Amino acid sequence: MIASVPQDALAMFEAEIRETVLDLRLAAGRLRHSESAERMRRQLSCLRGTADSIYAQSVSAAVGATEAALLARDQERFRSALQRLEQIVDQEFAARLPAVPPEVALHAGQIYAGKGEVVVRTVLGSCVSVCLWDADRRIGAINHYLLPSSQNERTANYGSHAIPETIARFRQAGGRTPRAKLFGGASVIGFMSDHFQTGALNVRIATELLEQAGIPIVERDVGGKWGRRLVFDLTRGSTSVTRI
Repeated sequence: MIASVPQDALAMFEAEIRETVLDLRLAAGRLRHSESAERMRRQLSCLRGTADSIYAQSVSAAVGATEAALLARDQERFRSALQRLEQIVDQEFAARLPAVPPEVALHAGQIYAGKGEVVVRTVLGSCVSVCLWDADRRIGAINHYLLPSSQNERTANYGSHAIPETIARFRQAGGRTPRAKLFGGASVIGFMSDHFQTGALNVRIATELLEQAGIPIVERDVGGKWGRRLVFDLTRGSTSVTRI
């Protein structure tokens, strides 16, 4: 007889697996799904290690070839059960993970307008970005311009053109009641932009043109002597800024 292995060892392991699944499904309501999935994988790894340990101890205590063969069969059943559960984890929890919105890198002289799950990222120094958002229709637009104005050029490098064009594209995308957010306009030490106060002028023209268009500015993070990394999430109209 093999005293170290109870006859219902497989049932015990299967019950433990079921408890693990229940525990982690409950935890999924409190944790991010990715964390829950990782936690489940760790517990499955512990279960596998426990099964391997019991098997190794049992083999050393086996009386003959028949008992050893039975142990090997049960060990394979343990492994199969755990493998099936690992597949469930991968399929079920991966399906629950939220899709990562596509990202758009916005460079100087560019404008983006649209609707949907898109994240726009840009980096600002003395440049300015104006973000427009219609909360009812969930439509947004953003620009990134270098200088306040030009008498010779009509491009999105200049706020005098970029801001009206952003408003136009916002409306073309279906936006109706925009609220604006204003970012950038730093005074960058050691550059010509500091001498000519380009950042402050960029902010001023945005403020003036938005006021003329009747668009309220609901948030601003401007000025200072630091750059900014700006993230505009068109999924919900949120913005985040990191100083650099």
